[in-house]
Amino acid sequence: MGVKIEGLSDVMRMYNDAPAEMLKDARSASREAGREVAKELRALMPQKWRRLVGSSVKNLSDGTLSTWIGLYRNKGSETWYKAYWKNYGTLKRRDPSHQFTRPVRSGVKRRNNEGQKAENFYDGPASMVGDRFLEAFVRKLQDKGYDIK
Repeated sequence: MGVKIEGLSDVMRMYNDAPAEMLKDARSASREAGREVAKELRALMPQKWRRLVGSSVKNLSDGTLSTWIGLYRNKGSETWYKAYWKNYGTLKRRDPSHQFTRPVRSGVKRRNNEGQKAENFYDGPASMVGDRFLEAFVRKLQDKGYDIK
């Protein structure tokens, strides 16, 4: 039996029509990819915030599998906000490529109107999840005897 997989879209199409055993492999590969990327993200973050990083695998409402990596632990705490602000910046120095839910309030007296510079330690590792998933999924299928190139 031969299966040729050339990209993430092929994997996702195969995933949608897959038997239960392959679905378990896809979920396992997603979990493995999330853990690997979360580990790399922790290495890039300042020491005091590394414990906030986590990963999880979820089934979305449309039935697709999704891997989430981010600042999960102690969400809403002062420590969580400081890590978020360090990554995305504040005030005038916010990361322009990030979609914020609230704009900067104008007319507020502040000690520093410039804000904190965005360091973007999160974006690099987060963009690697798809590649890591594909590598892990292909490895799992090859272990089961599928011929994947």
